[in-house]
Amino acid sequence: MPIQMTHMLLDLYSEATELHTQVQVLLPDQEPPKNGFPVLYLLHGKGGDHTDWTRLAPMEHYVRERYPLCLVIPAVQHSFYRNMKTGLAYYDYIAKELPKKLGRMLPLSNRREETFVCGGSMGGYGAMLLALNQPERFGWAASISGALDVWEMMKTGEWPEWEWIFGSGKQYLGSSGDLVHMLETVKGEKPHLFACCGLEDGLIGQNRTFVKRAGELGYDITFCDGHGGHDWNYRNQMIQKILDWLPLEHTAGTTV
Repeated sequence: MPIQMTHMLLDLYSEATELHTQVQVLLPDQEPPKNGFPVLYLLHGKGGDHTDWTRLAPMEHYVRERYPLCLVIPAVQHSFYRNMKTGLAYYDYIAKELPKKLGRMLPLSNRREETFVCGGSMGGYGAMLLALNQPERFGWAASISGALDVWEMMKTGEWPEWEWIFGSGKQYLGSSGDLVHMLETVKGEKPHLFACCGLEDGLIGQNRTFVKRAGELGYDITFCDGHGGHDWNYRNQMIQKILDWLPLEHTAGTTV
């Protein structure tokens, strides 16, 4: 039988950002495993919020037909999941504060092999940012149409807000936000990575740059680059592949 899901909309106060913010949670309506439910943090893109992954993708359907998995969908405005140079400390909120708050309230696993992160576009960047800066927490990370080499976009100067988030190019390169650089810094067990980007997407080049470097450094990385654009049709296709890629036991009675 498909798994029934409980929907929760949490209004939280974040000490890191000094703001009230919202998080959407989909929790299996059944007895949790001994270590708590595996959890997937789903990260929205630029211009989105905590509702994107349920408004624009049928995530409940995908999960309830497959696995007893908790979904956590936070909102971070246009921050790129960073402690912004001129703005709020969203990295501290997402990476440190939010998991602790949810761990006090919900039966979630804190095991590395059961803690996953995935996002689209800006959220794809955020997923890799979290995994490469906290490989001891996130064992599996996936990016759909992610901005995986932000330097390529910063160089064009087309979006001046980059400086609000990352600072100057000199401050960005070699920093904890430079994903290509961060691939080189992970010591010990590396996270498993999944990256995908459509051939009609303008971000395909920087995805290939990131994936090539990850492969050279010995990461277990899966890459998909078939036809598709920077849109929700493509994300809906790929999120299903990612769910099947995660190390989860298939316990539901039917498939999509």
